[in-house]
Amino acid sequence: MSAIKKEIEHLFNPDRKLSDFPGKVIAKVPDDRVTKEYHLTSKGVLIDPVTEREYSLFDDEGKYYCFYFKNDRSRSVYVRADEIMVYSFYHGMCGEQQLMDVVHHDRFSRNLSIETLVPIFSLEQLQSYFVWRLSEMNESRFLVAKSHKPDNYSMSSYLVSEDGVVFGLESKIFLSPKKGKSIYACLSVVVDLIDGGKATINTKEHLIVAATFREEGMGPGKEVHHIDGNPRNNAARNLVWLTKEEHMQVHHGICHQRHNARRPVMMYHFQPDVELLK
Repeated sequence: MSAIKKEIEHLFNPDRKLSDFPGKVIAKVPDDRVTKEYHLTSKGVLIDPVTEREYSLFDDEGKYYCFYFKNDRSRSVYVRADEIMVYSFYHGMCGEQQLMDVVHHDRFSRNLSIETLVPIFSLEQLQSYFVWRLSEMNESRFLVAKSHKPDNYSMSSYLVSEDGVVFGLESKIFLSPKKGKSIYACLSVVVDLIDGGKATINTKEHLIVAATFREEGMGPGKEVHHIDGNPRNNAARNLVWLTKEEHMQVHHGICHQRHNARRPVMMYHFQPDVELLK
């Protein structure tokens, strides 16, 4: 295990403190147009080392909070503040790896305190972090989603819980089923094609859950059955893979039971007319 891997894993520790990091460092700006030197505190405050002036944050269209730099008094450069924090406080530990993303552990984008920021350098690290984080927050086990058609595409950008919830790693939100006429929960997802491309497809939520948590039961021509008969209950414990014939037999039995429950068989007792028989 590399030193970088250990350092990234250390960030999973919710007991980390601000005092574990230096109080102030030289700001490392990922933009070579910025030539002036600035200092950066562990709480996310940018300081001019000559004037000791503190620079405010600017809202980049409501998406990120960014530092405002002046370069040669001619132009302004906007850079993501959380990226500057990571580049500055983790300088020298990242090697040649390119920063892929910065996750705010407290889910508050305005908080730039370094102990709340998780640097992400690969998809595997992003998957690992959110598998741990979501499982901790929701008390339900999460895994990287698997495809029920692995020969066609994979779903590495999604996580799924054993309770039947799908989380998007790119959007960092839980997916909501599409509104439609289908009785099943349908999702629109971006998948990784086997040839290296990407595609947006519509799929059913229960197929993702079953492929991930009930992989051992998958097979050519098999279908997913909801054990309790509720097509919206996509918890892994409620799903089982069946052949098409088995699935039809099960549903035939369910329909027969429901039919009998709605229209119970009436037993008529015939009492012959004794007088007519005489």
